[in-house]
Amino acid sequence: MNATPRQSGFTLTEVLIAMAIFLLGVIFVAALFPAAAVMQKETVTEIRVDQAAHSISAMLSARRYFNNELMLRTQSALGLIENDDGDPDVSGRVHRFISDISESVDNPMLGNWGLQDRTYPLSVSPQMAELVWVPLIMDTDPSSSNKSWRIYAFILKRQQRATYQSANGTFVSANEHDAALGMPQVGRIDVLQIGEVEIDGEVREAFRINNGNQNNLELKPGNWFLDSNGTIYRVYQATTQWVQVDGFIDQSNPITHLWYAPPGSTGASPCWRIIMQKVETQ
Repeated sequence: MNATPRQSGFTLTEVLIAMAIFLLGVIFVAALFPAAAVMQKETVTEIRVDQAAHSISAMLSARRYFNNELMLRTQSALGLIENDDGDPDVSGRVHRFISDISESVDNPMLGNWGLQDRTYPLSVSPQMAELVWVPLIMDTDPSSSNKSWRIYAFILKRQQRATYQSANGTFVSANEHDAALGMPQVGRIDVLQIGEVEIDGEVREAFRINNGNQNNLELKPGNWFLDSNGTIYRVYQATTQWVQVDGFIDQSNPITHLWYAPPGSTGASPCWRIIMQKVETQ
């Protein structure tokens, strides 16, 4: 009688090891999906911000408000922007548009830059728009009759179900009337001091400001902001009192305040980019 040949197989230990390796592979692959989804979402937002930036630049170039001599060569032209006391600006610094940039019947420029024109895409209502932009203005040569303007536009992304309000009592909004529709705000805060400070072991140039509390900083690492001389910065590190910049601070002219977009209730800054457009008149 012939013996039945013995068949080789896997032991229980080998099966358990194989299952453990398989499960680790599944977990690793699954962990990639959330990160990929976040990257895809950010990429889509960056593309939309690029499109919005081109749309804003085209709008600023196409609309001929700055070529109207009645607005630029007379005292009423200087009334388009204001200094810290609310008077016509002759300081050569960045300022908000007078009476902010809400719908206005008194100023044709402001009335033609209503909220509908400052949201993107333009095909939807402001309440449904994903992006909104807030302009600031600077006359680079106030003493000259040939005005040379710079328009800075903060491109802001609205977060769903987020509310936007600065926790800083000295915050001065450039678009306070937009808040009625839940739009992010852009405003200024005073600069208290400029110097080199150490944060987390790194010494860099920094602005001293009232930067909120530790759990809710107004300016956080990676945020964009603008100083009163028109220089755009990105935050490197920040504390409740100091904001380090990714670069150096140009102090060729005194810096009195910073312009920025406070974070919403989600804690994230709505500002994705700051663009600048030069507009000259003859």
